[in-house]
Amino acid sequence: MIGSRLGWAALAVASAPLAQAQLASSAGFRLETLALDGGGAGTCSIGFAAILDQPALEPSSGLASPGFGAQLGSLTLTDPLATDQPAVFAVEPPFGPKSGGTVVTLCGIHLDRGGLAAPVVASLDGSPLAGLVVLSDSTVTATVPAGANGPADLLLSTSLGTASLGGGFVHTPAVTSSPVAYRTGEIELANYGAPGGFFDMYASPFVTNLPLPPYGNLLIGPAPLIPLIFIQPYPAPDGIVVTRATIPDDPGLSGLFLHFQSIAVQSLAPLDVQLVNRASTLLQ
Repeated sequence: MIGSRLGWAALAVASAPLAQAQLASSAGFRLETLALDGGGAGTCSIGFAAILDQPALEPSSGLASPGFGAQLGSLTLTDPLATDQPAVFAVEPPFGPKSGGTVVTLCGIHLDRGGLAAPVVASLDGSPLAGLVVLSDSTVTATVPAGANGPADLLLSTSLGTASLGGGFVHTPAVTSSPVAYRTGEIELANYGAPGGFFDMYASPFVTNLPLPPYGNLLIGPAPLIPLIFIQPYPAPDGIVVTRATIPDDPGLSGLFLHFQSIAVQSLAPLDVQLVNRASTLLQ
């Protein structure tokens, strides 16, 4: 049985996961950290950049690439895109209730271009974000619409081009999983819900779409349906639980899809029980 091959351990995450962006490096530079702050007006800034094979960065060193240049010991972003097309790196916070209303900060580049990019519009899985305010060339604030449980793809358009961010925002309650997990490596799942509620999580190598009103649709199984976690609380303050397991070095698991679904109990009075989205992982 698959359940006997995987050992699961759950831990509560006390704060929201840090938003991350995979940015290009060059022969001379590598981005080490990206600071995103959704508080107040919101900021999106580079925190530190490492100079490869150099003990210190000197203005006279001449280190530069088409995307980056060294000036007085700091990394200066000259223009990593050859055109004015926008790019979005992250949404902060990256999750919120499926009823909508979460105010988010979109962080990227070429979001304003001195006013040339107007108008700026954005959507999640086709539903428009409301109240967009362009704060700078790298920051836009907006209000998230209602959506289905699970990750939603962000699409942002300006007069100069279009940018996308797959799974950029998660409507909760929801479960997400690593898209791919390798033998001897880890698989990671995250359950999102309202603090004070709790969830059960199940796995299956099969998918289905079985309506179970009023709770939603069963999307995995129905046989086998492997129980993984029972009555796990969504912790304060953010309601996120991360679950990890090591994949055994078993060739029989290669090419197998594992599908996950949780039953979220958001409250007992009034009773609010939801079958959330399906998350899937390919074992390699």
